[in-house]
Amino acid sequence: MVRPPVSADLELRQLRMFVAVVEAETLTRAAQTLGVAQSTVSENIASLERALGTRVFKKNGRSLGLTEEGRALVPYAQKMLSLEREARAGVAAVGDRASSTLVVGTVESVSAYLLPPLVTALQRTWPKLRVNVEIGNCADIRRWVKSGQIDVGLLLERGSRRTEERVLLRTPLVCFKAPRANEGSAETMTAETLRKGVFFFSDRAGTYHQIVREQFRATGFPAPTMNGLGTIEAVKRTVLRTAGAYGVLPGFAVSEDLQSNQFETVALRPPLDQLELKGIQAGRQEPLSPVVRQLFERLESSAVPRAKDR
Repeated sequence: MVRPPVSADLELRQLRMFVAVVEAETLTRAAQTLGVAQSTVSENIASLERALGTRVFKKNGRSLGLTEEGRALVPYAQKMLSLEREARAGVAAVGDRASSTLVVGTVESVSAYLLPPLVTALQRTWPKLRVNVEIGNCADIRRWVKSGQIDVGLLLERGSRRTEERVLLRTPLVCFKAPRANEGSAETMTAETLRKGVFFFSDRAGTYHQIVREQFRATGFPAPTMNGLGTIEAVKRTVLRTAGAYGVLPGFAVSEDLQSNQFETVALRPPLDQLELKGIQAGRQEPLSPVVRQLFERLESSAVPRAKDR
């Protein structure tokens, strides 16, 4: 095999595009993700290979596969991109003379109900800090952290913590409905009654669907009809306006509505599993960057309202 001659030092730009191509598996999708021309990605991959003196990709049908050298490069590229982010955050932590950007990946409920006051608190400490939030499911978030696309991931799911994940808080998963006259109370509703209704979730499929299915399986009844509506607001509006509709959301996403009596909880037996909010940081687990450390600590100390049983 003829190896390209080494002609330059490695550059972070090259590594960033290399990781994007690894994740996207094609130059076209990588360019779309990065918002650049495909020729720019191709040129940077070529210059990376010249700098290394070896090929990092090979054709694999319509997609690109990694060579052995490319596979060896992946963890180093991810670590170097993570270290760049840590360096920026570390400089920003010195004072408000420096600026930095924190990219957080999380699910919709955390972004809408937990992050806003925390972002404000972070920016009081670091006035020039910018925070960008990417919304996805837990699989997306883990992938983004691994590829270095985000600085920190906030996952909301049931237990089974991995070693690199830090449990920040726990919250109940709540089933709720709109209060209506002439309906049985939450205490008298049975699994048989509930399965005749329609359950609404913010996503098409995932942990919440699985938990509800398991709950009904434990009672000996088949799972009810379940629909994903795309957003938390859509779930709330649908439950409010539809007879026989039930919503399932994290407790903190519906606690204010329950306190104002807009909705009431539906007591399921056995109760639905609790959820854990887990934090993961790109690159090394320790030390946490100062900004990420403060974000994690504020989440750990935050008082997540518990939904009240009615």
